[in-house]
Amino acid sequence: MRENFNLFVIKVISEDEKLIWLGQNLNSLPGSGILYTGTRVDTEIYSKWFEYLKIPSTGYNAGLDLIQAISMKWINENRWKCVISTNALGYGYR
Repeated sequence: MRENFNLFVIKVISEDEKLIWLGQNLNSLPGSGILYTGTRVDTEIYSKWFEYLKIPSTGYNAGLDLIQAISMKWINENRWKCVISTNALGYGYR
């Protein structure tokens, strides 16, 4: 329904396998996007993992007051490969 949105689902058997797959493949995926996680803690884990791998990204969850700054830098500057977020990010995107 949205030509500018794509959804990728990769089947993995563990969180460790998911982190490894993302670390090996995220930079080769076209464009940038949102990586949704289930919890606030997961946003921090993934953010630290991508930081370690030098994958440009940032984390967001409802406990942070950065939505406007994240949106503007992501949209206007194409600064990050992905924003790692809970479902707190996405409400209001059209």
